[in-house]
Amino acid sequence: MLPASRRVESAWMRLEERGAPPAELLSADIYDSWMRCISLGLNTLRPPEPEFVSPVVLRQEQQRCSLVRGLALAEMHTLHQQIAGSNFMIAFANADGLLLDIISDSSFSDASNAACIRAGAIWTENVCGTNGLGTAAYLKRPIVVHGREHFFARYNNLTCIAAPIFAPDGELTGILDASSDCMSRQAHTQALVAMAAAKLGQKKEALEASVPNVELNWRLGPKEIEESKIYAEHMLALKQIKHIPDFATFIDTSFVDALKPT
Repeated sequence: MLPASRRVESAWMRLEERGAPPAELLSADIYDSWMRCISLGLNTLRPPEPEFVSPVVLRQEQQRCSLVRGLALAEMHTLHQQIAGSNFMIAFANADGLLLDIISDSSFSDASNAACIRAGAIWTENVCGTNGLGTAAYLKRPIVVHGREHFFARYNNLTCIAAPIFAPDGELTGILDASSDCMSRQAHTQALVAMAAAKLGQKKEALEASVPNVELNWRLGPKEIEESKIYAEHMLALKQIKHIPDFATFIDTSFVDALKPT
C-alpha cells in the first residue's frame, strides 16, 4: 500500500487528468470535501480571489461573539505557548467560517499566503476549498488537513488542525484552528486543539464565571486524567518536566467520587 503522501500525490494527478480523484486514495472526509469543491465548480490551480468582510461587519461579528471570543482568545494564547515553534498560527472563526482573530509568529505572518489568512477573511469551502476551518465548520467535527490534502495548491505548504466549539445545546458557535507549515507539524497539536475547543463548550453561566480564570476545571475523571497525560507528554517533549508522573498514585479522585449524586 502506498504511503499517505504518495496516495495524495496520486489523487492530485488523477484529479488533473480525469477531473475527479479515486476515493481509495484519500481519507473519507478529504475525499468528500474534494468532491464538494468539484461540484461547486472550483479549480485546484485557479482559486477564486480571497473574500473579506468589511471592518464594520468584522467588528459587529466580534461583538456578537464576545463571550466565546474572549475565552477563545485566552485559549489561543495558551495553545500558542504549548505548540510554540516557528511558522505557527492559531485562529478563531465563527460558525460560518469567518475568521475573527489570529495569533501568529512573525515567520508565519511573512509567509507568501499570509495575506489570505487574516481577521475578516471568509474560510468556507466554497471560497477556500478543503481547509481546516471551513471543512470543520461543514463537518461539525475535528479534522486535520495536511499539505496537498488542501484542494487549492496555494495552501499545499500548510498543515491545518481544526476543532469545532459547541454550545451546551449542541449549536456550533465557532472553530479553533492551529496551522503551520508542513515541516513544523507536532504530534500533540491535534489533541491540544480538541481539548481547548472542548473547554469552550461549557454552560454560559460557567463561562461567565470562569472568565477571570479560564483554566478553571471542576471535573476530574478518566477523561480529564487522560488529558493531563497528554499535557504531561507534551511538557516532557519540551523538557519542561523531567519525567511523566505516575498518574495511578499522583491524582486522587476520591473527593470527586464523593460528590457524585446518589
